[in-house]
Amino acid sequence: MRAIRILRAFRSARHLIAVLYRHRTRSLALTAALTALILIIFSSIAVLTFEGEKESNIRTPFDALWWAVSTMTTVGYGDKVPVTVEGKVVAMILMIGGVGLFGVLTGLFARLFVEPEFRREDVELRAVLTELQMLHEKLDRLEARLLKKQADE
Repeated sequence: MRAIRILRAFRSARHLIAVLYRHRTRSLALTAALTALILIIFSSIAVLTFEGEKESNIRTPFDALWWAVSTMTTVGYGDKVPVTVEGKVVAMILMIGGVGLFGVLTGLFARLFVEPEFRREDVELRAVLTELQMLHEKLDRLEARLLKKQADE
């Protein structure tokens, strides 16, 4: 029974991958958003766990969430900062992850503005190719007529 469940899971995974590949842009945006959410949640929990020092100003879950969001978005107000080495390592990971994720999201939004231009060029290219094919067929017919006329003479 376990083998059948595993095979069914693989089939479902292949189907899911196929759907995600077909809708790459939407799935990439969703993946980036989910990654950002997971990164914020785990870094909030981690920094709240690590920041147990007396001089730390990240004491409540809301403080940790505020710190994670402001750090990930690279705003970094400076009102909440980690003081332990572990907290600073979490901060570095969060900063790098935030810059990377916002880069991906920026690229996706930029694509929305540029994509119509590519589609228009693609339509124009298809029209040119269709016209070129029609001209090629006309030339073939003219060549056939010319060869027939020369053979008749």
